[in-house]
Amino acid sequence: MSYAKLQAQLKALENIPWICPVAAAEDIADIAREIAPVDTGFLRDHIKAVHLSKYSQIVANAKYAGYVEFGTWKMAAQPYLRPAIDQHQREILNTVAEAMMGEIKIAVKGGWVPAQYQNIAGRPKKRK
Repeated sequence: MSYAKLQAQLKALENIPWICPVAAAEDIADIAREIAPVDTGFLRDHIKAVHLSKYSQIVANAKYAGYVEFGTWKMAAQPYLRPAIDQHQREILNTVAEAMMGEIKIAVKGGWVPAQYQNIAGRPKKRK
């Protein structure tokens, strides 16, 4: 294995910390949409995963989402986010593990090479 190839593989492994929250957030959002209580469907349709530069979060863009999750003094709670995490931890961890393994396989096989490493050793690297 050449030094340039090893450098490219190690550089590709830098993506792994960002893949984990993305995979987990997408999985949690999918589960939350499945178990969210439905009256009009607005709440269910507005649960989504938002990915920022270094983390991801689950957002329910309905003004009343917090009232449904936690309840009020007049209304019992109908949680959908907490159970999505608490009752499906193994499934979420499996999704994260699959995403990590996929990224590792891509890095090891040289499927993605950062631009700064494409012309090392005088020959361009191609995506597979």
